[in-house]
Amino acid sequence: MYNKMYHYLSLLCMRGKRNFLYGLKLFSEGTGFQQSEIMIEFPDSPDREECDKISYSDCVGFYNDYDPPDLFVPMQEFLDYLKKTSETYLEDKDSDYKEQANLYLRKIYKRYSDYIHKSN
Repeated sequence: MYNKMYHYLSLLCMRGKRNFLYGLKLFSEGTGFQQSEIMIEFPDSPDREECDKISYSDCVGFYNDYDPPDLFVPMQEFLDYLKKTSETYLEDKDSDYKEQANLYLRKIYKRYSDYIHKSN
């Protein structure tokens, strides 16, 4: 089920050094991230469909026009995966890059802490 999430995140955020920080920056601001037909959307997105706001109020949405159905991942699971992936990705980066990434990660956790508690 979550293979789609892993795949989409790797396509959006893990392709290049700039994409990773840019993705974390957008996540920390609550902005979704779209590249080509793939989009990630957070539960506080003002553009989220009303039915999805109700049914998936504590989930991150993953969308692909060419790969239905949409996937909704509970915030805790998304953040756990993001943390694990970030630790691996940042292993060989310089200290400034790691510091910036960790700043964004802290902002993401702070922004979505209420959604974590809802899903537990």
